[in-house]
Order: sequence, then structure tokens, then C-alpha cells
Amino acid sequence: MRKIVMIAAAVAAIFAAPYVAAQDFLPRYSVTGSYTAVLDGSAMRFFVTDDTGENTRGAEAHEILGKVFINIVGRTDDGSGTPAAPVLALQLGPDAPPPTRLSEITLLIDGMILTAMTDIGGSAEATNVVYGAGGQLSFDFTGTLIEVSRADDGALSPVSGGVQRQISGSFAGIVPVQ
Repeated sequence: MRKIVMIAAAVAAIFAAPYVAAQDFLPRYSVTGSYTAVLDGSAMRFFVTDDTGENTRGAEAHEILGKVFINIVGRTDDGSGTPAAPVLALQLGPDAPPPTRLSEITLLIDGMILTAMTDIGGSAEATNVVYGAGGQLSFDFTGTLIEVSRADDGALSPVSGGVQRQISGSFAGIVPVQ
């Protein structure tokens, strides 16, 4: 029995390693996942956190008319103890459960909004999507992000002559189980 428990603990530690690497976030933040990303050749790391003080989650699942969306928001560790910008948000779905299609990538960086959304432009793709026990999820992603602006009503539209950036990376973490 002891051997089984040790093996299970080792397997859990290996799967969890990408996102439970201790960060210096305040105790109210719990790291539940992380992205590693490469933006135009520069590596970045984003942490998905639950905020127990505000009762908010970094990863959320929603079901509407039998279709599931999973939204995962990662922020950087700027050393202040609070997750900070830049911010990377990805959405899987809408699909019949479990969603495997990447429908949106949004990156807030250097005062810009860069996105890949089906109805606006850019491209986004998820591969190697793996769901595990207890809400574990991992996947790789690639995309072409376009610069957009936000109107007063919140609507996004492409910036004429705006930048276009290439992004790729992976996610590993825990998402809410439906």
C-alpha cells in the first residue's frame, strides 16, 4: 500500500510540476496552472491563480445549451506578491464536453490588446489536449495575434496598420470540473 501511495504522489508531483512551482504570491493567491509562451521568439511565463480574497478563479468553465467554454487567464509574477500584467487569456470551446478547440487567445501587453478571435481575425489552434482526473488539463497552442482597440461599448475592432505577433506555448493546470 505504501508503495502505491508513493507512486501516486510521484506521478501527481510530475504532472503538477509545471504550475505549482512556488511563486512569491500573497497567501490569498493559489496557483492552479501556468502557461509557458513564446511571443515572437521571447519566452514568457504566466500563472493561473485563484484569489481567495475576492473569491475569483483564474480558470472557469461555463456550459450554455450543451456547449462548454473553458476560460483560462494567466498573469505574470512581477515580485509584488500580486499577479500582474501582462495577461494571457485563452478560451477552449464552445464544444460538446470536453472542449478541445481553441477559439480565442488574448494578450494584454505594453498597453496593447493583441487577440485571435474567430469573428475579429488572427488565428488560434490547440493541439495535444489532454484531460485528466480531478480537472487536470494540458494542451499546446499556437496563434497569430492582431492588434485591436476597444470601443467605449467594449467592442473590439482591428487597428488599421496594427501589429501582428506570433505566439506559441503550452498550458498545464487544473480547471473546474462540470
